[in-house]
Amino acid sequence: MQFAILTSAAALALVGSASAAMSNLQFNVTSSGAGSASWSSTGTATGTAGQYQFTGDQRYVGFNAQFDLTCNDTSVLDRGLIGGSFTLTNNTASLQTFTIDVILPTVAQGTSALAGGSVSGLLTADFDGGFFSTAGTSAWSYLVRAAGSQADTTIASLINSPFSVTANPFGIGVIPGQAFGTPIPGMPTIPMGDAMGIRMVFQLGAGDTVDFGTSFVLQAVPAPGAGAVLGIAAILGKGRRRRA
Repeated sequence: MQFAILTSAAALALVGSASAAMSNLQFNVTSSGAGSASWSSTGTATGTAGQYQFTGDQRYVGFNAQFDLTCNDTSVLDRGLIGGSFTLTNNTASLQTFTIDVILPTVAQGTSALAGGSVSGLLTADFDGGFFSTAGTSAWSYLVRAAGSQADTTIASLINSPFSVTANPFGIGVIPGQAFGTPIPGMPTIPMGDAMGIRMVFQLGAGDTVDFGTSFVLQAVPAPGAGAVLGIAAILGKGRRRRA
């Protein structure tokens, strides 16, 4: 597997909730010396209502990024989802610090939410061995952008600093799995807003590849009494049908 990196908070340019239909997933990748890139991927319906698959292989001078992610359209569903794999290869001849944002526009709903996520990975080395490490901060952060806000809130972090993995030449190093909000989604958090995202920040050795499997689930919690209102509406509907 190989890994891609999340960009800075300023790069989280998100559409508003009114236009947050699940057509595009946004990617931003920056590096300390391998350039940067931003792109949008169009999803393909999976056959499950409100769910789309996003795949791609983006190749640049300093790095390659590959992804295969499944996401939910929160204009149809009350559960946001980003899940699948992301791979990044450092094509330069030196150690690089990468930052990657994967951004899913969402529709603001609910008075709170339940969240959960996970990550695990593999480091694949080239001829001179492999190196992966945190860069002074958590390598994996989960973000929610409140409705109408320009700021992102980090609700959880995984692979906290300091952390590093090495691999022998042409070998593989394991990045052990971590999770939060288990059973996913089980951690109370802020309401679903205009976007949710995963931010990756890490160092990767020259010629090395990192491959991550990851997930982020954000389940909207309806307003108190919403279920009762629906129940009353159903009862009234039955009463009308009887009188008819």
